[in-house]
Amino acid sequence: MNQKEKKVSLKIPEDIHQLVTNYSISNNIGFEEAVIELLKKGYEYSELEKKYDKYIHDREVWDRRYYFLKVESAYIYYRLKLRDIYEEMKSLAMTLSSVVSTLEHLLQRYGIKDQNMDNYLDKMHATVKYYLDQYVLASRKEENSPEINDAEVIQSIEETLQKYKSILGREQNNTSER
Repeated sequence: MNQKEKKVSLKIPEDIHQLVTNYSISNNIGFEEAVIELLKKGYEYSELEKKYDKYIHDREVWDRRYYFLKVESAYIYYRLKLRDIYEEMKSLAMTLSSVVSTLEHLLQRYGIKDQNMDNYLDKMHATVKYYLDQYVLASRKEENSPEINDAEVIQSIEETLQKYKSILGREQNNTSER
């Protein structure tokens, strides 16, 4: 489908000419294409302003804040849940270790010798060793520890707050300049 093209001659202020020139350079397009793109974007924004009954800039800022809030809250929730699960696994590993030790002690105390029971205890010892290595002993090592501590979660929250403060600071500066 061919669109009709009309040649138009406009007088535009120098600052607008500079904006269009910068836009065309940054997007690697011609001056005419830049004018067309910017006019289309402006029209789309004005339609969105009508739809949301507010300035589109406010809507974009809200969308950006909402996105960051969702991402950061999901991340913090994940970190907190991971820490809780990790703590539960540590206590389960310790409980399992004490159960296996108690069973072993009972067998020795009453002098029960059973090959099936010995095999079962060997398997339980291997399981206990695995979980103790994963969840209890790993937290004592300083490197490669999967443990999540409160300080890391608080640091994540503080970093998130700093991001929001910088975004809000920029927005307030832009608003005051207008």
